[in-house]
Amino acid sequence: IMVRKTILLLSLIILISTSLTPSYLDSRTLNEFTEGKSVTTPCGGPSNTHSITILPPGPVTVPADQSRIFSATLKDASGNTLGGTPDWSVSDGSINPQGGGDAIYYPNTVGNHTVWACAADAIASIQVIVTIGATENIELIGNKNNVTADENIEFLVMKIDSRGNSAPLFVPSSGW
Repeated sequence: IMVRKTILLLSLIILISTSLTPSYLDSRTLNEFTEGKSVTTPCGGPSNTHSITILPPGPVTVPADQSRIFSATLKDASGNTLGGTPDWSVSDGSINPQGGGDAIYYPNTVGNHTVWACAADAIASIQVIVTIGATENIELIGNKNNVTADENIEFLVMKIDSRGNSAPLFVPSSGW
């Protein structure tokens, strides 16, 4: 009987923990071919590209569990707008070119990261500040494993997003 209860409990834990991950952020659906790469020229796109402007201009703040569309405008030496799609790259996460100059950025870890667009010998980059996403789990961490009746224990409450990023969670100490 005890073995059946343990197996049932473990099955429920696995079922619940896997159902907390949102399917719309499943890494298998993301285009991750540019993760962790920098840019070297020459790149694809129109060979007469002289400059690139990325919009929105940086720095851009994005929660780790969301995405952001960036648009690159390619210009020749006379300032004329060119058609075509630049090569995109990111220092963390992934970016999925959408054609025409747009790309969707999918962040991964909290921190300061870079998004690059490159066409011919022109390179542009912007800074992206990735913040923690919506809280998916909460972890309670104590400063001691064993406590006697006359000792105190300090707890740290951490929030964890769907990408595994964590940060301290403020818990008020009064009014509850």
